[in-house]
Amino acid sequence: MLPNGDLLEVTDAQPDLMRLVRSSYGTFGVAYEVTYRIRPLLPMAVYPETFALDEFVAKVDSLKARGESMFWYAFPFADRITVEFRRHNPGATGIPNRAAWILRNYLWGTAGPRFGHDIEATIPEPTLRYEVIDSFGAILRFKLEHLVRADYTLPPDQIVEYPPVSDDRRYTFSLFAPEAKFPAAFSEFIAFVRDYHDRVGYRSNLAYVGYRIAQDQNALLSYSYDGNVMTIDPVSTGNPGWKPFLEAYNQFCSDRGGMPLLNQTFGLTPAIARKAYGDRLKTFAEARRKFDPGDRLLNDYFRMLLA
Repeated sequence: MLPNGDLLEVTDAQPDLMRLVRSSYGTFGVAYEVTYRIRPLLPMAVYPETFALDEFVAKVDSLKARGESMFWYAFPFADRITVEFRRHNPGATGIPNRAAWILRNYLWGTAGPRFGHDIEATIPEPTLRYEVIDSFGAILRFKLEHLVRADYTLPPDQIVEYPPVSDDRRYTFSLFAPEAKFPAAFSEFIAFVRDYHDRVGYRSNLAYVGYRIAQDQNALLSYSYDGNVMTIDPVSTGNPGWKPFLEAYNQFCSDRGGMPLLNQTFGLTPAIARKAYGDRLKTFAEARRKFDPGDRLLNDYFRMLLA
């Protein structure tokens, strides 16, 4: 339904319009009917591995060659990164391991953020505070490597369910995808966060994470539109200094050709968005004006980005 009350039917036979609608984040109208594509549920294997940071960078190409899903937890101040490899395993037999993802999601979605929040609130001395946080990181790596490991899990079990009302386990993250420049950008990012801590005194109280994401051109503003990407995602409970850090992080990523996720990367500017999305952002802005000439569905955030 468009802002003027008209109904607009969009089908897969109109791929260009479909890409615009999927990018709209609600700025074109109200979606009242959605058709899902369903595929059979396949068993999934998961096995984490830990590397030194330089070792990980040196092996990135060979790790990608495995053809498996990758999600990682990076610990810049401990010189470690734990990569969670996942792959479909249709030959798995027996009973699926439901405990692996329950434990992982508890550690990542509840225990870790709550611990970071509570330590931030109760230990005012920074050196001691981050020694304690780094010790928790070592425990997290051990649990991931030895307990979140199975040949037969169910993919939906990996989804983290957040509480309807946020509490002391809440956390936030920002996201940039540096595309093909990832190995160099990741090494420079590690140096960046260490240098930022030395100069400013700020560091996140949670692990940094990242994903390997396949190319997706289903949405015009997809951040993997031009090819596969590997992301760098700072994560925090929002501890003091988080937002100024993100301003420096955004510029760091933009300078290296990073692609932000428009609804998740905090502190974006029109200049950073235009540099990342180029003509695609212009195409989106023109289509938005066509379908919503009265700006009824244009919120302040996208009004700023599309200025």
